[in-house]
Amino acid sequence: MPNIDWSHFIEQYRQNDAHWYVSKIKSYDIESLRQLRQGLKLLDQWFVRFESLAGNETALLSTFVRPKLKGSNDAQEIAGLYRWTPATELFFAWLLDRHHVISQVNRPTGIRERYNAILQMMDEGKSYRNLKTRFGEKLLNDLAANARNFSSVFKKLGLAWVQSGQTVSITLTGERFKDASSDEELRAIFERQVLKWQLYNPTLSARYRDLRIFPLIFLLQILLQLKPAQLSKLEYVLFVTKAQKMDELERVIGQIVAWRTLSQEQHEEIIKALSQPQSARRRPVFIELADSANKEMEFFALTSPLRRTTVDGAIGITLADHKRAQHFVSLRGKKPVFIEFESELDWFSYYGDWTTGPTVADAIEYYAQIGEIEKAQTLASQPDATKQDKSRVRQAVQERHIEDYFIEHLDLIEKGLRLYQQGNRSGKQYKTPINRIDSLCLDRHNQFVIVEYKKNKSADETVGQTLRYMGWVRINLAGGKKVRGVIVAEKIDDKTKYAIQGMQWPRGSEPITLLEHSFKINPVKL
Repeated sequence: MPNIDWSHFIEQYRQNDAHWYVSKIKSYDIESLRQLRQGLKLLDQWFVRFESLAGNETALLSTFVRPKLKGSNDAQEIAGLYRWTPATELFFAWLLDRHHVISQVNRPTGIRERYNAILQMMDEGKSYRNLKTRFGEKLLNDLAANARNFSSVFKKLGLAWVQSGQTVSITLTGERFKDASSDEELRAIFERQVLKWQLYNPTLSARYRDLRIFPLIFLLQILLQLKPAQLSKLEYVLFVTKAQKMDELERVIGQIVAWRTLSQEQHEEIIKALSQPQSARRRPVFIELADSANKEMEFFALTSPLRRTTVDGAIGITLADHKRAQHFVSLRGKKPVFIEFESELDWFSYYGDWTTGPTVADAIEYYAQIGEIEKAQTLASQPDATKQDKSRVRQAVQERHIEDYFIEHLDLIEKGLRLYQQGNRSGKQYKTPINRIDSLCLDRHNQFVIVEYKKNKSADETVGQTLRYMGWVRINLAGGKKVRGVIVAEKIDDKTKYAIQGMQWPRGSEPITLLEHSFKINPVKL
């Protein structure tokens, strides 16, 4: 039986408020997933696939968000409609209400009446500018809170990038989620994201920076060893949600086992000590964590290996599927790999990519992409690294040299080509919500050119990825200018050529050019 110094435990607990913070929504259940799917469909329809709207819908959004200004052109109009602003945020809240995804019923009567008046005026086609003049920005901002709640969860689950002043991007995972045809499929996508979710990640504040943990995997490891295989809310708040690293498993299990041997009187003494005010300006850490614990436990309990239960009269978690839990923990027999992401965009593009996971191979791929070759080499030297992992590192070093060479000699790709520059932000490894562009360039006519170096991807992946980047740049940066792509590879295979020919553009005007290299660039004839 572990010997716990509970006085020391209380002291340490009160000093550190970092924990497994989960975005709070009304509830985490299958109905909330259905609502998220419906909200994501609306977001996609109105703010991503804008051109597919009917004429009257286009006019409605255009009039509300950005009334026609003298001298403005269609490209400026479309760019304004795509971007996430207070106006588009409120319009999304209106869509959620009118499609019965949310309701104002539970609002206080006075507030509900004013909200309904705003929504009614939006039904009549009034503009955001008109509403702001009549009702004031604060009330409009309050009504838009529902839209912010949805967009926050989209981002937390890696479904959609929704950022003020930027355009909306639906991820590969988000596409699967909005097109899911059953509750089982919704749950499967959700739990895959929860399995990938790592703390720390760059969406969180600095208080979480020391965390190096995969919460769901850690929680399953605990329950696989506990008897009975369940956790009370108190046990979760006291021990589980405060774990910071994967190697703390035995310590946390020991604390839970020791806690279960204490008397009710001892439990009450510890809780009383943890509940004492820490300062005049903030509540005790224990109280804050206890308030958020219900939603956090619901979040994990929505995955298939776990189930919500009642323990000691409060919410608890129990292990519902032992075999499934072991499958999640093993990650095909390997330990999950924590990745040190450089930015929020890097984390999001990984998290929203359906094909990635917390594996050695994906960590190596990321470090190779950002030029952290030493970190990739360290991972490749681990005991569970495969021959393919080691080969990928060697390949990454070669690819890095090739990319660096062409950055210095862009004229070899095309005369007059130069890196795009946006303030201090370079076009080299240009970050976007849908991954990094190898080289974002401008040609001699100031048109955008996407340069991608074909790495260890198939022809379909390379061409598809290049087209996605071209679409993102067209919407976000091009301002009506043409956007082209160039794929550079040591050898261009027939599959890649067929993929370009399948676009059926006139010969010589293809949107993507294929180039072979051996440090001597040769255009490829289709």
